[in-house]
Amino acid sequence: MDAPATILIVDDGVMNIELLAVGLTADGYQILTATSGAQALSLAALSPPDLVLLDILLGGGGMDGYETCRVFKNHPRLREIPIIFVSALYETTDKVKGFEAGGVDYLTKPLDFEEVLIRVKTHLTLRRQQKQIEALLKLREAAEVAERQQRVTLAIIEERQRLAQELHDSISQTLFSANALAEVLPRIIDSNPVAARRYMVELAQFTREAMVEMRTLLFELRPDSVNGVELHHLLKQLCDIFTFKKNIAVGFHAVEHIVLPHRQQSVVYRIALETLNNIAKYAKPSSVTLSLHREPEQVVLTIWDNGRSFDKALTVMARRELDALCENVQSIGAELVISNEPPPEMQVMLKVKTDDRSDSDRSH
Repeated sequence: MDAPATILIVDDGVMNIELLAVGLTADGYQILTATSGAQALSLAALSPPDLVLLDILLGGGGMDGYETCRVFKNHPRLREIPIIFVSALYETTDKVKGFEAGGVDYLTKPLDFEEVLIRVKTHLTLRRQQKQIEALLKLREAAEVAERQQRVTLAIIEERQRLAQELHDSISQTLFSANALAEVLPRIIDSNPVAARRYMVELAQFTREAMVEMRTLLFELRPDSVNGVELHHLLKQLCDIFTFKKNIAVGFHAVEHIVLPHRQQSVVYRIALETLNNIAKYAKPSSVTLSLHREPEQVVLTIWDNGRSFDKALTVMARRELDALCENVQSIGAELVISNEPPPEMQVMLKVKTDDRSDSDRSH
């Protein structure tokens, strides 16, 4: 059973308070009383009532009812409490001032107590329904947030599984090619040293490719594997394998000795990885540039290319992939900016906030 509603009666006339209190108590309400605006605000701040009956002409030289109501409406804990003015003032202008101050109703003295009860019950019901609606909206919002997070999590898992499968297949092919070269080399090293040297170069390339792909696969299975490694090393490996596999030149410019906290480090690495993948898949550029540099209180990763407009690329990019990237960026309080100015170049910029200590120090 719901607890009885609490009504705060504010009037400088003791007799008026007693008459209202007796009738409302008999109808099952709990009563608080105050004889001034200041006292009413103090009581309400300690124990917010469900409704206020407020006289306008409060004596004592303090706030009148209008000013008291305005203070209620500006208070973060009290602004939603319904206030019914109770006054001997009966002019329309007096009533308008009451509504403008924030009152929900206006009763004129002398009071008809049946009317008082009906008005009180009506506004308490409206307030209760408002609270229920607010509670339902909060539940709905929480459910939508949980559903959105679930969708993003599923998208991330699916994307990891897809990349892991692609990397597994690619690593298998790379290792097969490297093994074939390794088997041929002993048989031709004496008879055809020129070809042997060329095969050695290719074998070294295959080995490097396999190492980077294995690191990428490891990251998909264990994202914390990039922790403690300087970012310029990680990004350089990504650029090298991108150039080798996609035959797209990458200009690489990065400062050294940047190691971010593990969550930030993982997100930066993933953004770089996904951006390069999407550039090759959708933008079809002839060249790409990746830059990593420091600015005051932040580290900035910038990737731009001369492919087709990113706006067009976004129309074909899987929506869930983009949502997953944005969710990762938001999770570390970073900023992701995608633009194509000046056209036709496209630019992806990730700004990650850092503190005043050196990045290397934070990693230890």
